[in-house]
Amino acid sequence: MPAHNVTAVYDRVQETTATVGTGTVSLAGAATGFAGFSDVFSNAETTYYTIVSGNDAWETGVGTFTSSGDTLSRDTVLANSAGTTAKITLTGTSTVFCTYPAGESLHGIGSGGKMVQTSSQTLTTGALNQLIFDSTAAPGFAAVGSAVVLDTTNNKITLTKAGLYQITGMVSTVDDDAMGGSVIWPTLGTSTALAGQFTVDVSAVSYDETYSIITALYYCSSPNDDIFFCVWPDAGGGSSSYSTIVSTDRYKPKFSAVYIR
Repeated sequence: MPAHNVTAVYDRVQETTATVGTGTVSLAGAATGFAGFSDVFSNAETTYYTIVSGNDAWETGVGTFTSSGDTLSRDTVLANSAGTTAKITLTGTSTVFCTYPAGESLHGIGSGGKMVQTSSQTLTTGALNQLIFDSTAAPGFAAVGSAVVLDTTNNKITLTKAGLYQITGMVSTVDDDAMGGSVIWPTLGTSTALAGQFTVDVSAVSYDETYSIITALYYCSSPNDDIFFCVWPDAGGGSSSYSTIVSTDRYKPKFSAVYIR
C-alpha cells in the first residue's frame, strides 16, 4: 500500500461541482443534509475523496483542499471505474464527497509471520552469515494475511504489499572461547551483503554466549521486497567458531515481519 500524506478525513462531507475535464474541482456547495468541504477543512489540508460523474464513472483518490476559490485538487488517483489510476473526465454536474477507501483502511486480522531455527547453525567469523530458518511451528507461526510470505527454503521473508512493516530478528550464539569474547552484530536488510543492510545493531556483547534482538521499521516502496536476517561474528577475544543456540524455545533464532499499513 502506498503512503499518502492525508491530514484529515471527515464524515458526511459532500458537494456538487460543474467542473468538466480532468483538472482541479471547483466546489459548488454542500448537498442537502451534508457539510461542505470549507465547513470542516482548513486551507491546504489533504483528504481522501470520491467523484461520481455521469451515469457510472467514478474516481477515488487523495486531494488537497484550497480555501481560496473553494477547490479540491486531484493529486493522486487510487482507483477509478475504468480499472486504472488515471483521472476520469468529468462531465455535466458531478458529486464530490469525502470518503475512506477500503484499500487504505485497517481491518481484519492483519498480516504477519515468524520463522524459527530449530537446528544449530555454525557461523563463519569475519563474514556476514545468513541465518537458516526451518520452521514456522511454535514458537513461530505460519504467516497470516497476504502481505508477509515466509520462505524457509531461501531463509527470507517476502513483503508482497507496498507499505510500512515492523521487522524483528532475534539470535543467540555461543563461541568456542570459554574465557569469553563472543562478539556479533545482527543485521536486517534487503540482501545478504553488508552493503544491502538497511540497519545494523552495533551493540556487541562480549561473553561466551550472546543474546541479541534487532528491530526496524521498514518501508517497502514496491511489492515483493525480500528481507534477510544475518549476523556478523567477530573473531576477537580468541573466538574462532560460533554456533547458534537452539536448546530451548526462548533461545532459538527467530525472524518476523508484521505489516502495519
